[in-house]
Amino acid sequence: MEPYPDFAARVGLALLVVLAIVALRVCKGLARFEPLVYGLAGLAGCAAFLNFGGNYHWWNQGIIARWDQYHLQLGSKYFPELGYDGLYAASLIAQEQTAPDLPIPKRVRDLTTFKLVAPENQSAELTAVRERFSDARWQSFVADHSDYLANTPPHLWRVIRLDHGYNSTPAWTFVARLFDARLPTTNATLGVFAALDLLLVVAMFALVFRTYGYRTACLCLALFGLGYGWRDIYVGSLLRLDWLAATVFGICLLKRERFAIAGACFGYAAMVRIFPVLFLTGPVLLALKAWLGGERPRWPLQLAAGFAAMVCVAFAAGSTTGQGVEAWRVFGAHIGAYRDTWSADLIGVDTLFLGGPANLLASSEERAERRTLQDVRESLAKWRPVRVAVVGVFLALAGLAMWRAPLAEAAVLGLVPFFALTPAAAYYWIVVLVVPLRRGWAAALALLLLSAAMHGIEFVDPSPIQAPWRYALLAWGYALILIAWLTPDLVRLIGQQRARAD
Repeated sequence: MEPYPDFAARVGLALLVVLAIVALRVCKGLARFEPLVYGLAGLAGCAAFLNFGGNYHWWNQGIIARWDQYHLQLGSKYFPELGYDGLYAASLIAQEQTAPDLPIPKRVRDLTTFKLVAPENQSAELTAVRERFSDARWQSFVADHSDYLANTPPHLWRVIRLDHGYNSTPAWTFVARLFDARLPTTNATLGVFAALDLLLVVAMFALVFRTYGYRTACLCLALFGLGYGWRDIYVGSLLRLDWLAATVFGICLLKRERFAIAGACFGYAAMVRIFPVLFLTGPVLLALKAWLGGERPRWPLQLAAGFAAMVCVAFAAGSTTGQGVEAWRVFGAHIGAYRDTWSADLIGVDTLFLGGPANLLASSEERAERRTLQDVRESLAKWRPVRVAVVGVFLALAGLAMWRAPLAEAAVLGLVPFFALTPAAAYYWIVVLVVPLRRGWAAALALLLLSAAMHGIEFVDPSPIQAPWRYALLAWGYALILIAWLTPDLVRLIGQQRARAD
């Protein structure tokens, strides 16, 4: 596989941004160039996020990420019939009806077990899925599916149904259906859906600029575009970045002391992607600190009220997506089954312990078959004492930093429990763009250096596309940067304790 032609540009721009900002910090005589340097860093991030105007990814067609929209747009629009297990089965039937000459893949993902199976062994399952549709709804699905068949490159159809289906929460499904439930699938409508995330990104960075200023916003933009692990994932998809925008909105609104609205933003992010609730770890600790100190500030109640109200609204909205309250139970069971497999690109503390030579050298297909939850648990069991200690160190360091941080910075530090407690796909680590929202700049530059190194590695060795050892390196890089990010707080605390003892 050839490397993407923009990898060299990403490496060079990340290194230039780091060198230029370090030069500004070291040489005070260059201070007059500071606005220009930060502005160019932000522009570099914007250009990289948009892939420099090119279309290099094999699953995109123009601005539309058809792989993603196939899952998200069809999965949400036909959620009442498809649920979480019917997308690939319905897709196979629709293909057979409208494109019988297109080869049926030898294996597809069974979305109830997440195992790879032969389509000819699923005739009963296919029939059961078809029976969920009325004739009118089925004709609508076939028409929409036909647009994907006609406009998606044939090589995608050999592998697109090896993915893991539709996995969004009922709350996200409700939001997506506000846009796609009544519109036909065409290049025009998919282009409109693709633009939604771009609008959210503009609003997100506008609020960062108003709240934190020019330099911080530009540095966030540089991380947003030049980071490694999410290249092209979010361009052309459907509401892939709503959780990120809501999380950043929440942090900015904490800074601006709009606590109830901030709570609602965190509530939305949690209800559409679950893990953003960890960014409330710091505010919860600070509320506990105030309570233990005899203070009774109003902000914890306002934050909690906004969060609870949004959770209730999102739960109710998700229950109107065609399967009632049962949709939430089914979602929980589905995600539980999904977690029974281990993907190569998961990043977290567990990744540090799952990078043995046999697993690093396995092909992606072998990993899909072998890395079950039982395999993962057996591997992690060998490291249990060390793993518990490592997680404890991360959480303790984060807790110390949160305990002494301003409210918004404490929320930013939610990155640490995110790493320690939740192995998440690498593309979710786009959330590291919030690092500059905490005081200091060294951690942001370290992340840019790590991204430059990872892009350079993939440029030199572009195959296989998801080499596990790359993600193991990325996880170790994040671990070291997070430790370095937190260590000064521990050093200051020890210094203060010694001063008091003296």
